[in-house]
Amino acid sequence: MDSKALRGGTPININEVSEANDEERELFIEEMKKSGNKDYDLSDGILWSSWGRDKLYKGTIFVPVREDIVAGYTSGGQPLDTDLPNNAN
Repeated sequence: MDSKALRGGTPININEVSEANDEERELFIEEMKKSGNKDYDLSDGILWSSWGRDKLYKGTIFVPVREDIVAGYTSGGQPLDTDLPNNAN
């Protein structure tokens, strides 16, 4: 998962994921392009520095899913109260 998919660009629990190395980044970009997203790319930063570089994370990702499809559909993408910790919303 790249950091553009995260609010603030940082995973909630950084202990569960690690940053991908350069080879893994290239393989991920190739795979994304093969899957139909031909314009997908990750920024390598500005010139010789890594400032502004898009991060790519690997590891365990938790995606909460609503059991009730009607409640999920009617929420319109807005978060509802859950039993998750406040920093997980």
